Amino acid sequence: MRNIGRVMVCLLTLTSLTQAKDSVFTNSIGMKMVEIPSGSFLMGSAAADCPKPNCPKEDPFTETQEAAACLSKAKAACKQRSPKPDEMPQHKVQFTRAFYMSETEVTQSQWHAVMGNNPSHFKSERLKHRSEKNPVEQVSFDDARKYANKLSEMEKLPPCYDFTSAAGSGGLIYACKGYRLPTEAE
Repeated sequence: MRNIGRVMVCLLTLTSLTQAKDSVFTNSIGMKMVEIPSGSFLMGSAAADCPKPNCPKEDPFTETQEAAACLSKAKAACKQRSPKPDEMPQHKVQFTRAFYMSETEVTQSQWHAVMGNNPSHFKSERLKHRSEKNPVEQVSFDDARKYANKLSEMEKLPPCYDFTSAAGSGGLIYACKGYRLPTEAE
């Protein structure tokens, strides 16, 4: 089981729209859920469109080296703005139905309410102030999926991850109506 890092961004989605009639609702542990409507958007980065540099033109009053240095700087700045290969090509993402997502990352108090513990490194005792509203951290990907399943069961919804398979991989049940981790596009 790998740890996903120091801070675990654990936003949850709820695909069951029967639970809420409004665009925002709060579940039994105080998690505020916001409706994300169906629709489409462009995901990823397009090739960098670099503006034409505003460099001095070569004339008798401008040194050639100054103009060349300006062009070189402009090209370097454009290259830095270029998207990473895994962000391309830009493509259209379509959500065919609305879903709900928590307004914030899962807090330490929300994790404790469901799992009965707080695995976070940055707790109140360590920070000398209240940290219940800080995001939970030091949890693995499997921990986050187990949290989603347990929260679904608490809310009387079917769990979204299946840990009963022979591999115990916790595969996602795509048609689930409970809590789950968001996809990259979501």
